[in-house]
Amino acid sequence: MYTAMSQKLASYGQWTYRGAWALEIVAAIIGLATGVALSYRGFVANEAADSMDLVLASAPFFMIAIAELTKIPIATLLFGASWIWKPVILAFLLVLAGITFETVLLGLERASTMREVQYANFANQTKTLQQELENLKAAAESLRNSDDEAKAGAIWSSSVDWLTPSATNCVPG
Repeated sequence: MYTAMSQKLASYGQWTYRGAWALEIVAAIIGLATGVALSYRGFVANEAADSMDLVLASAPFFMIAIAELTKIPIATLLFGASWIWKPVILAFLLVLAGITFETVLLGLERASTMREVQYANFANQTKTLQQELENLKAAAESLRNSDDEAKAGAIWSSSVDWLTPSATNCVPG
């Protein structure tokens, strides 16, 4: 029974190990793709940028990708190291996990900031259009009032002409 359980745990361990490698490889690929995409976007947006700017903008993401790929070998080393080295290796592994956490957190913060900027731009455009609408309404009201004044003036002048005694309109009494 002990050997059957031991074999089962070894099988689970192999699948876990493969899954961990798959996860780290996917994380490294996502980091590299993000680095390339952000660098390219910055490169296209800035006419003065050259290829060195592209490399420098991508470098942190390449470093994080390499750090992601070193976690599993370092974790494996942690199990095989002597007790003297275990705290040092564990601290190094925790630093690598902290770097990954910081990268993800900064990525989420950047995405949030980009959404806030998009919302602020939309709100400013909406406010500008509302102000323009109010100005147009005021101008239309002003034109309507001036048209009403012109019509009233025309009606008044025609009524005054009609009320004014003239030779044709006078009937002797």
